[in-house]
Amino acid sequence: MLTGILIIARAGSSRLSNKHFLNLCGAPILSYLIGRIQYEFTDELKQKKVELIIITGKSDPQNRLFEQFDIPVFYGNDNNIPLRQLEASEAFKLDNIISIDGDDILCSTTGMRQIYDSLTKIKNKYVCVTGLPLGMNVCGYSIDYLSHSLNNSSYQLLENGWGRIFNKNDLVTICMYSNNFVNNGDIASKFNIVYRFTLDYIDDFKFFAVIINELKESIYTINDDDLIEYVKQHKLYEINNHLSEEYWINYNKLVDMEVKNDFK
Repeated sequence: MLTGILIIARAGSSRLSNKHFLNLCGAPILSYLIGRIQYEFTDELKQKKVELIIITGKSDPQNRLFEQFDIPVFYGNDNNIPLRQLEASEAFKLDNIISIDGDDILCSTTGMRQIYDSLTKIKNKYVCVTGLPLGMNVCGYSIDYLSHSLNNSSYQLLENGWGRIFNKNDLVTICMYSNNFVNNGDIASKFNIVYRFTLDYIDDFKFFAVIINELKESIYTINDDDLIEYVKQHKLYEINNHLSEEYWINYNKLVDMEVKNDFK
């Protein structure tokens, strides 16, 4: 059984141009996400149980820049991300997918491991880790379930909020509430603390830059609790938490535009 860890990315970005290639401590920032995954799944990658792949659009020549990372790059559908994943699964003969957003540089590798075990050992078909800050949670699903969901979907534009093709009743949720992170309605929200572990704006880059510059090689091995505690103790959330409202407004607008365009 082969599981594909698919990193979704594209070179073009209206808010932060070529963000995945921004230099951080002498390396493109995306390399830290790749390195963290490679560390967690060292054995599975060697045993060919896991394939780590960047999946991107086929039309933009700038996407060829992803070939610098020395892992496979798949070029597929430009506007439908789950279809691109299905295309990649056919090309690489995958049985399951762990879906990673390339913006989520410090996505939980422990969460990825939980998804991997749930898909391969328990044979669940649609699993998500929840309870961590934005940019750290992760989902996965079987190829059969992805294909079934796409066949039952009428959407053609699926770049934002594309999880809407899945039936929530099928979802198995793994709650990974960190000891150092609390969700909406708790102490953190009362003090207006917002944790953003995703890369959309220059202040998000500054947030990652401080963490990676300080933690250095331990960035590949640090666990979720210690990472969130580091951000909490040093109040690094203050670097980019002001972006939260703008981010969600833009996100919801993009989802609404896709839905409206599909049903014109």
